Amino acid sequence: EKGVPDPGYQAIASLIVPQLKPIVLLSDLLDRGADPIIYQLFLADLIITYAIQDGKRLSYLTEAQLTRWGVSEYAVHEQAIINLRQRSADVPYQVTGSGSQQLVIFNHNDGLDAARILLPGMLVQATRSIPGEILIGIPNRDFMIMFSDDDPDRVSAVALQITRDMRQQPHGLSEKLFTDRKSTRLNSSHANISYAVFCLKK
Repeated sequence: EKGVPDPGYQAIASLIVPQLKPIVLLSDLLDRGADPIIYQLFLADLIITYAIQDGKRLSYLTEAQLTRWGVSEYAVHEQAIINLRQRSADVPYQVTGSGSQQLVIFNHNDGLDAARILLPGMLVQATRSIPGEILIGIPNRDFMIMFSDDDPDRVSAVALQITRDMRQQPHGLSEKLFTDRKSTRLNSSHANISYAVFCLKK
């Protein structure tokens, strides 16, 4: 920030976290004349940004800061994932139902719930008892839900709620369902549901 002494990268490295944001954030920042932030493309019109999280406050890292520090975007990403993993080690999550009706929900409200989609090992562990293909919803920053594609009616109901939450809750992200492979059930039974494929491996 202008007028604030720069503490240097090493002083803030442990505070860096990844944040998923809609890609329209980039044009919003440009319109406001803000410094360009660093980011990576994710999926479904989302980007991964990087921020210094100090309590409830987030300060997004900019290209100018990385240039000044002599640090690469790759190094920042790696550090952010390490910090996210550490902050997620003891985070509780809710499990309701069983079998194809089971839901796994992250709603810790620490500003990192949706970002935990970037921790595949954690997701695999949390969903180990869910049958079928795993579907993931991140309607807003503070909510992530995982469930099975086994029950078409269940998928439709959860997808509808995800769409509502994305549009109504603060910090909306995506109405898409994320999965680690193309689901034949989604292709055949849910042509109206939009989903994105990403890599979910340890």
